[in-house]
Amino acid sequence: MGDIKNFLIRSGISVQIRRTDGRTHPAIVSNVNSAMQTVTVEWFERGETKGKEIDFATIYALNANLHPTSNINNQSLDTTSNIERERSGGTKEELNYWHYDTFANLLREHY
Repeated sequence: MGDIKNFLIRSGISVQIRRTDGRTHPAIVSNVNSAMQTVTVEWFERGETKGKEIDFATIYALNANLHPTSNINNQSLDTTSNIERERSGGTKEELNYWHYDTFANLLREHY
């Protein structure tokens, strides 16, 4: 999986990116290159898939919740969207526990 400190950045998650023209919008991480400290992201625009490679520092600047030094607590886990809760059928508290439990399992796997 790569460096444990970057486990929050993984393929399939949605992140905010900044385009060269200054626009900020969501994109999906399609690849993580821990050795180069970059991610490849993709988004759909005007009928075609677009993508770009972005360094971790830029991802962290726009997505502070993914930074390895961000606190893993109920405040950071409180970002669970209503859609995610509805899709899973769980309450916010149940999903917060699930996120915490997943984090704990990842740490156990790597240490």
